[in-house]
Amino acid sequence: MLEQGHVELIDGYYAPDGSVPEMDTPQAWKERVLFHHKVAPGFKITVLDVVAEGDKAAIYWQADLT
Repeated sequence: MLEQGHVELIDGYYAPDGSVPEMDTPQAWKERVLFHHKVAPGFKITVLDVVAEGDKAAIYWQADLT
C-alpha cells in the first residue's frame, strides 16, 4: 500500500529504535516515501524476508525506483 502513497500506514510499522538514522521519525519516513513517489512514480518496495525473535524483528527489503 505504500506504493499507492498510503503513508499513514507507516505509523503502525514504525520502530523508534530502527537502524536508519536519517529516518528516525515516522514523519521522516513519510516524507521520504512521498518524495520518491514524486520523482519516481513507479516507486515500489518489496519485502524479501522477515526475521523475528522475541521482541525484535528485521526486514530485508529492496526498493525499485523505475
